[in-house]
Amino acid sequence: MDEERVKRSFQTNVAITCIKIFLIVYNIIFLITGVGILAIGVLLKVYENHYAHLTKDYSSVAQYVFIVVGIVIIIISISACCCTVKSQPVLLYVFSTFLLFIFVVELGLAISAYMFHQKIQKEFKDGMKNMLMSYKGSKTGIDADFDLLQLTIKCCGVHNYTDWFKSSWAGGEKAVPKSCCKNDQECSNRPLINVNQIYQNGCSSIIIGVIKKYANVILGVFGGFALFQLLGTLMSFTLGKIVSRNHYELLT
Repeated sequence: MDEERVKRSFQTNVAITCIKIFLIVYNIIFLITGVGILAIGVLLKVYENHYAHLTKDYSSVAQYVFIVVGIVIIIISISACCCTVKSQPVLLYVFSTFLLFIFVVELGLAISAYMFHQKIQKEFKDGMKNMLMSYKGSKTGIDADFDLLQLTIKCCGVHNYTDWFKSSWAGGEKAVPKSCCKNDQECSNRPLINVNQIYQNGCSSIIIGVIKKYANVILGVFGGFALFQLLGTLMSFTLGKIVSRNHYELLT
């Protein structure tokens, strides 16, 4: 009887050690994820003025959500490492519940993004169109942001370069800003003489095209991360249950 109990105790300890190692590695990855989310929130805050005009329904809440979520994940992951090492069942249950909550929230966001993706695309295009129509050709504010966008992505206009012909800045001319030029030293942009000297594809077309192109990769990464979270939830709960049962058996 004692031999069987010792054998069962040894197997339990091996299982606890393996799950502990997994959870420590998991929490380190979770910590890195939290740091990444926090960094995204900080970058969104720093560059807020550059992209806030891209949608009329822009809200600064998003960046603070990233920052808060990042900080919470960092705190939870560090605490989870401690409770994993010390084998605290209650804290492990709390951690598994938190991971399950995060998974449900992410699933809700993914479903919402899929259901409203057409609306999101329309608002994005409308925001860019408003930027284009209010363009004055200055080197500051919204104008500088639009020029930076066109230079960075190598695009011109919203749908294509002809969008600029309808802008108040063009004044009825067939003209585009210098930021549309492939080489601003050898580019006749006002009036536009040779379309081969400029980027002809629209910015929204390129951005949305890239997102669509890599949609499956994005979904795959998101799905893998979600399954990883579920695995972490299961392992945390399992470790908590094993530790609780082990303590009970030692007391009896």
